[in-house]
Amino acid sequence: MAIGQWIRAELADFPKKNTIALLDGVRAFACLIVIWYHIYQTPLALHIWDPQSFAHPLVNAFLYFGKYGVTLFFVLSGFLLFLPFAKALLFEHTWPSARHYYVRRVFRVLPAYYLSLILIILLFQQQYLLPQHWKELGLFFTFFMDSSDATFKQLNAPFWTLAVEWQYYMLLPVLVLGMRLIVWRVKQNHRLL
Repeated sequence: MAIGQWIRAELADFPKKNTIALLDGVRAFACLIVIWYHIYQTPLALHIWDPQSFAHPLVNAFLYFGKYGVTLFFVLSGFLLFLPFAKALLFEHTWPSARHYYVRRVFRVLPAYYLSLILIILLFQQQYLLPQHWKELGLFFTFFMDSSDATFKQLNAPFWTLAVEWQYYMLLPVLVLGMRLIVWRVKQNHRLL
C-alpha cells in the first residue's frame, strides 16, 4: 500500500470536526491578545519607542495581558483534546482510539514543523549542521528544545510552545488511561459496598 493510500485510510474514519462556537470565540480572543502583546513588545525590544508613554494605563494593562494568551491556548487545547476521553469516562461513550489520536496529532503538527525547522536551519542557522550542535538539533527534532538553556527559544522562539503542546499530546492518552483505571477501581469498590 502506498503511503498516500495509508494516510487517507487512517484519516478517513475520523469524525468530522465538531466545533464549539463559544470556544472558537475564546480561541480568536487568545489569538488577538497574543498578536497585540507582540505588537506591544516589539518597539520595546528594538528600543524604538516606549508604547507605555503613549497609551492610557488601562490600554497598557490590556496589552500586557496578552502574554497570557499562550496559556489560554494551552488550557483550551488541553480541554478540547481531553473532551472525547472525558465523555467516554463519564458517560460511557465509545472510547477514543489512541492510534487515531496519535496519527491525527502527527499529521497535524509534524509536516509543517519539520519543514519550517529544516528551512530555518538551511537558510539562517547553518551552524546547527555542525557536529558540535547535533545534540541541540536532536532536541529540536524530538520536541525537547524547551528542556535546555542551549535550545530554549533558539532558531524560532515560538517553537517552545510546540514543545509543550507536543509533550501534552504524547502524555494525554497515558494519563487518561490512568484515570480510566482509577474510575474502574472506584466503580468496583462501590459495587462491593
